[in-house]
Amino acid sequence: MLRSRFESIPSAFSECFLPGRNRDTKPEDLDESYERRNIAYFSQVWNEFINSMRDEDLISNSDRDLLLVPYRSSDVSVIQWPPFLLASKIPIALDMAKDYKGKDDADLVKKIKSDEYMYSAVVECYETLRGIIYYLLLDEDDKAVVRYICYKVEMSIQQHTFVKDFKMSGLPSLSEKMEIFLTLLQSDDHKVESLKPQIVNVLQDIVEIVIQDVMVDGHL
Repeated sequence: MLRSRFESIPSAFSECFLPGRNRDTKPEDLDESYERRNIAYFSQVWNEFINSMRDEDLISNSDRDLLLVPYRSSDVSVIQWPPFLLASKIPIALDMAKDYKGKDDADLVKKIKSDEYMYSAVVECYETLRGIIYYLLLDEDDKAVVRYICYKVEMSIQQHTFVKDFKMSGLPSLSEKMEIFLTLLQSDDHKVESLKPQIVNVLQDIVEIVIQDVMVDGHL
């Protein structure tokens, strides 16, 4: 019930508890900035509630992390939802892309966008990983490679040529490496230093998979 109704809770919260909200405004008249403001107001109260449940030991740390609404990041262009709403969305989207047989992006994009949580998960995943990887790189040549890859991704999406420019069959192996990469980054602080060589190796593997197995024209 919570999962299916969560999307409507922020606007209902604003209408009921925030002064100056026009209840007669039609949904089609509301833009994304309005929705973002609703979520921002609601998330403060929601997160306080979730944290209080953790303080009372009613939920575990992992439950808390799944339920908290992320605070707005300027690096992410979509609305950020609590992780429990996005669970399994990335694997499903990957399967859809891997099995997609269309000659252009239209149907694939339509399927992903038909599920707002899936679309948000895909965009947030890409933009967050892009930021993390770029932040970790120190060498300018390495940064240039990542910029080139991201440029190709974003241009192909704009031009509706993503499935022509990238091989969907390479996404599962890329996903596996990304999972290893993120697991290493989540290690305890005192372990991260010793894991740096592994992190570097996995990051190199990720770039290699993208260029050789995912990009149709991966020549730099």
